[in-house]
Amino acid sequence: LIRDDTRPGAANDRIVTLPEVYDIVGVPQMERDEKAFLPVGGEKITAIIPAAGFEKQLLPLIEDKPKCLLDIKGKTILERAVGALNEANIKEIAVVRGYKKEAISLPNIRYYDNDRYEETGELFSIFCAEREMKGRTIVLYGDIMFDSPILEKLLKSSADIALVVDLAWQRGGPTSHLNPDLVTFAEPPENSSHSRFVMGDEEYRIVKIGQHLPLDQAHGEFIGMAMFSEKGTQALKDGYHRSQERYKASGFHEASSVSKASFTDLIQELIDQGHRIDAVPIFKGWMEVDSFEEYQKAWVKIRQ
Repeated sequence: LIRDDTRPGAANDRIVTLPEVYDIVGVPQMERDEKAFLPVGGEKITAIIPAAGFEKQLLPLIEDKPKCLLDIKGKTILERAVGALNEANIKEIAVVRGYKKEAISLPNIRYYDNDRYEETGELFSIFCAEREMKGRTIVLYGDIMFDSPILEKLLKSSADIALVVDLAWQRGGPTSHLNPDLVTFAEPPENSSHSRFVMGDEEYRIVKIGQHLPLDQAHGEFIGMAMFSEKGTQALKDGYHRSQERYKASGFHEASSVSKASFTDLIQELIDQGHRIDAVPIFKGWMEVDSFEEYQKAWVKIRQ
């Protein structure tokens, strides 16, 4: 037509439009999916993974490497965590090393070292990477493995401070983990038969968290995954530095000092100071490797 008519526009009525091409190759659906799965606000997220500690009960498995480098069917715990974050489009990842730190050398990760790992707690390790806390931030323990829908659900939370809490505690009784981080809600969850595949999106307000809560007051277990909005991240930093000053000569919640504190000690401090902490409820779908028995279970349960 163009050859016979000589006008470039002669074939316009026979050319598929660009929107039609996009529709054919699935661009509109991709945009809808992207919008559905992008974190609230779509802003850049940084993940901080504390992996500095030494667990004597895991010897001789960790004689030459830290716990996060334990191999589970061809992939280390850390590789699995980084892979899950990357799949969720989280590329800014910081790992805090300590015990056998020279063994951790995955690419495209920023590293911070806690050389005092033997005398400090996980909270101290997390704040070794404080310079990474500039906006929306995820804190992810270095010894857990989890199904990807759990991270996806957390990323959809609009709370300023959101903690992933496993409600299977209600059904299964006391956890087998060595020192579970127990959680109490302002309102107990319903005792209906839950399934992690059909659970709603409701979030519960946390009023107590720690390893020493009475078992009959526990509604769930914090799995070691939390997300902070920009406002929540600032509250986390402010709370930490105020606590260093306020508790300089005393114990800090369940810890003997701020430097030896757990992450949950600071969360409880934020609750006591009036900050709202929301739980993102799940039902199973995760594992912690904190003992040789849990390492064996991981090999059995993880498919690939």
